[in-house]
Amino acid sequence: LGVFQGQVRSVGALIDIERVLGRLLDEATGALGASSAGVYLIRGGEPSLVKSTPGWTADHGVQVVPLRSRDHAIGALHLGVSATGRPYPEELVGFVQQTADEVAHLVDVIQDLS
Repeated sequence: LGVFQGQVRSVGALIDIERVLGRLLDEATGALGASSAGVYLIRGGEPSLVKSTPGWTADHGVQVVPLRSRDHAIGALHLGVSATGRPYPEELVGFVQQTADEVAHLVDVIQDLS
């Protein structure tokens, strides 16, 4: 029963949109060494900030990773400059994009169920 309870909690964490997007934000900023970042969802046709790192402002964005699902953007991850000041490596940005697309699909499905 304890194992099942843990599994239920894990699934519950996955259906919490803000929690999933917060995890994407944390993982992407850590992997890329971003100085700051914000993740946005399109709500009512406008981007709405869901979660950000301390000190994030929209004018800090130097790299945008779209959140795409079913051939449309549902939001975006905006990254500030890297901690090193160098451009982000293309292959790492590509991996973040793949992950962002998977997260976006999950968010899209959750929104459809709501």
